[in-house]
Amino acid sequence: MTRQAFVHRIATRGPDDTSALEAMIQAGEIKAPGVVAILGKTEGNGCVNDFTRGFASRALKDVLKRHLPAAKAEAVCIVMSGGTEGALSPHIVVFEQRDVEGRPEQGALALGRARTADLSFEHLGRLQQVDLVASAVKIIANVVVVVALGLLAFACYRKYHDTGSINWLGLLIVNTVSVAMYIAKRDAAAISKSPALWLLAFAGTCLPLILRPTAPTATAFVGNVVQLVGLCAVLGSLLSLQRSYGIVPAHRGIRTQGLYHLVRHPLYASELFWMLGFAIANPSLWNIGLWLLDCVLQFTRACAEERFLSVDPIYTNYRTRVRYRLIPRLI
Repeated sequence: MTRQAFVHRIATRGPDDTSALEAMIQAGEIKAPGVVAILGKTEGNGCVNDFTRGFASRALKDVLKRHLPAAKAEAVCIVMSGGTEGALSPHIVVFEQRDVEGRPEQGALALGRARTADLSFEHLGRLQQVDLVASAVKIIANVVVVVALGLLAFACYRKYHDTGSINWLGLLIVNTVSVAMYIAKRDAAAISKSPALWLLAFAGTCLPLILRPTAPTATAFVGNVVQLVGLCAVLGSLLSLQRSYGIVPAHRGIRTQGLYHLVRHPLYASELFWMLGFAIANPSLWNIGLWLLDCVLQFTRACAEERFLSVDPIYTNYRTRVRYRLIPRLI
């Protein structure tokens, strides 16, 4: 059995027109227990005096309660939007999931839902609602990052299983540790809200994924040794960070021990050293160009993080004691 998503678009003749939905449930075309959410458009004007959205939501809930226990009917997410100007006509879209035989031949839609806590009317559109929505988005973003890191770790495992290369084993260990540390990371006391810094952080993190191997060369052994040293340094940097690990600029506590006693950004330096080893083992204009670009990205990223953390006097003192960002006595 496979759980599969279904999407049903149903035309309506008014905000309380649920006749077509009722008919599809009665005919078994829609299984009420599998309804996850209903989105729709009404004839209202979409402004604060638009009663059609609440009217339509109530009518839809009444239908669901005739086929479901009240608690399950209330759990269905119903979102109505007012306004059907131009060529748009009133309708609802029902998202349903059910168990079916076999597996889909093509890619499938995945359904999920999250519901914020009930808000009193004076908090709607204010900071309390913003914080609740931000919490839900944060959960979704964390799940996406953990899944991505997990898939990367699994890919490294398959490569190690196929080749027996110690470098792939090192990447497997590093990515597995990254998953564990991301899950266990400390909540940030402050986090950057700059889209540019978020883009910079994700660019610097994802750039190594587009490195490309080349045919074996005479420099492969030296490059592999450099990669291995770089991976050991990355692992040491991650363990030095402990629960302060993150991707975007944030304040999760100032780390001054381990490799952070030598330079202020040992993780970035270690990643660049590993990439250098890859470029040596797999020399090409593409790989060398990516390494040079990542040098710029990681240096810019380090400077941006320092500006973000400079409001903390503990970090200011740390910068005074540890003078170099990436390489002792040089940078």
